[in-house]
Amino acid sequence: MTDNIRLHLPAELLGAYDRSTSRMTPTLMKVRFGNTPAIAKRTSEAAALADAADQARRAWESIHSLHWSSASDTTATEGARLVRSAKFAKQQMEQINTATDAALTAAERRLETLKAKMDAAIAPPASAGVATMDAEARAMLRATTDPAAALKLARAHPRAVATASPELCGLAPEVHANIRTEHLRTTLPEETADYSDLLEAVQAAGAARKELESSANDMIDFSTAGRLAGGAA
Repeated sequence: MTDNIRLHLPAELLGAYDRSTSRMTPTLMKVRFGNTPAIAKRTSEAAALADAADQARRAWESIHSLHWSSASDTTATEGARLVRSAKFAKQQMEQINTATDAALTAAERRLETLKAKMDAAIAPPASAGVATMDAEARAMLRATTDPAAALKLARAHPRAVATASPELCGLAPEVHANIRTEHLRTTLPEETADYSDLLEAVQAAGAARKELESSANDMIDFSTAGRLAGGAA
């Protein structure tokens, strides 16, 4: 199929065709549209986002195939070929936008729910007795000048650290953040894993959509196609 396309392409398009096709290898497509099998898909929302990213990749494969097949169609004018390619690409991108937007909306709701649980886990303790013990642990931390000893002490009192600011603990922000993350992973292992996986899926879906739009716009002159079609393309 590829040889037939190349055989009928105008000479001035051969370079662009070769460059574009060289970027369609499985390895490069994984780089461009994300390695979705690596996403754990712990939640239905993460799975939907990963699927949206996969849909974007497949849409690009379809757009790429039709564009170059159309460009090699000797029975149609150059303008007709461009309009055909642009119309198909726009339809594909609209479908991806719909699927991605729906998946992102659902993911945002789940992220808010998970974030609320995580915020509750690092809220100051309601018990006065527990709050007093944590305050004493933080006082010891502030009095510890040796970084290694401070880190060891902080890890021995993760709740005291996680439920207060870095300043109250006498810790560097990055150290405090690490202790807080460890505390959340211990107290809410499922929620923190779901949250992390969902964030990865959100990034993958967004990046795949952006790659689709960028690749299509680099390959197809939508502005000219629109003028040729009287604004209908």
